[in-house]
Amino acid sequence: MDSLSERELDKLFKKRVIFLHGEITNEMVAQISVQLFSLMYENQEKPITLMINSEGGDITQAFGIHDLLVTSTCPIYTIGLGEVASSAVILLAAGKRGKRFIYPSTEVMLHE
Repeated sequence: MDSLSERELDKLFKKRVIFLHGEITNEMVAQISVQLFSLMYENQEKPITLMINSEGGDITQAFGIHDLLVTSTCPIYTIGLGEVASSAVILLAAGKRGKRFIYPSTEVMLHE
């Protein structure tokens, strides 16, 4: 998240957009979880958009975010851009039908 300033991230957060960028780690999951919970408790009916650009990472940690996404009472859109690989794919797939998308040039990679 080095490329976006805190001010820019704040503006997006106020519009209920969360960026998951980079390797999925304990620290990232903690940050994303806090953001998701904050938005869920603020308003359970307004949609949240999770933008995903990740090479994957710790699968156990990814399932932590996955569980929040699939049990949320808020509608959650998952949108892939750039690269969505490995454990990040389960997060993209956590968006319900009609609420998960990828940009045309996004590369999605699953392991066999």
